[in-house]
Amino acid sequence: MSIFEDRPEFTLLVGPEKLLGESVMLAGHGGVNGGVNLCRRLYVRLCGATQNGDLDRLFAMRREIMQISRRVYLIAQYDWSCLKGLKCALSLLEICDDFMEESAMDSMY
Repeated sequence: MSIFEDRPEFTLLVGPEKLLGESVMLAGHGGVNGGVNLCRRLYVRLCGATQNGDLDRLFAMRREIMQISRRVYLIAQYDWSCLKGLKCALSLLEICDDFMEESAMDSMY
């Protein structure tokens, strides 16, 4: 039973990757996760495993996501290191460059 079943206009999305599986398991709809930009199939498989009740697969993929997150999000030692690390990884995949607009960094404080 979902707390949102009487409120179809609501969508519950979680930000932290480490909570994605648990959120979907508890009737959440998905996530707004930076890592999905890097390895979307992994996140889709995690949600599928969660919806199918395959906890072994869920926890295995969660460990993989957390390992990727630690490597990408901690690349710099700044308050905004998660964004810088994500942009750096995406630049290596030639999706975007790793330049961060100074005004974007200022607005994060």
